[in-house]
This record gives sequence, structure tokens and C-alpha cells, in this order.
Amino acid sequence: VVNTYEITASAAQGPKLGNYTISYAKGTLTVNRKALTITAKDRSKTYGEALTLGSTEFTASGLVNGDAVT
Repeated sequence: VVNTYEITASAAQGPKLGNYTISYAKGTLTVNRKALTITAKDRSKTYGEALTLGSTEFTASGLVNGDAVT
């Protein structure tokens, strides 16, 4: 899913802003999807045994910014 958002910069800060005339214009921020691959590790169990899955039964690639699979 791609999402777009209208954004406007504001509140510029800096020690010499008085030397400039600043105007703010609207823009668009586009957030594109990123690929995420989850690969299950091989696993075996005895028939009738409960299958419990935790965070060590798979590997994930493509996570960013501290994201986690839970």
C-alpha cells in the first residue's frame, strides 16, 4: 500500500534567520511499501504434540527502524 500525505514545513530555526525571508510551501510526502521476507526454519514434532511458535522459528529480513515481528 502506498500512502501520500500533504505536508507543509514550518517553524524554521537557526541563529541567522533574520537575514532571510522564509516562506513555506505545501508538498507531498509519499510512503512506499518495503519488501519484508519471513522464512520459516525447518521444524519437526511428534504427532499430537502442541506446536508453539516463538520468535526463533523464523528469520525476517527487511525490517527497519526497530520494527519487530510479534
